Amino acid sequence: MINALAPSFGAKQDMPQAIKLSAYSMTAAWVAGIFYLLPALWILALVGSIYSLYLFYVGLPILMKSPEDKTPAYAISVIVACIVVYFIIGAVTSRMAYM
Repeated sequence: MINALAPSFGAKQDMPQAIKLSAYSMTAAWVAGIFYLLPALWILALVGSIYSLYLFYVGLPILMKSPEDKTPAYAISVIVACIVVYFIIGAVTSRMAYM
């Protein structure tokens, strides 16, 4: 999604940079997932996830060379597009489970 939406927001289309951005920014959420083992610490996992979104937002203009004025719209568009694809994949796979 990051690479596919890049030209729409004046960013440079570069697949290795998009993969770096997605991997590095979401590492904080992945590491913070350890806090889900103890239900009382769920807030720390939430903080890690929010920090991942912040890292994504900060890394977008650096790695994808997007203009500063279009970065918020680019970040929100990528997040919304990923959520939509997630739900589509979930709907398709749930239909296949009942066949």
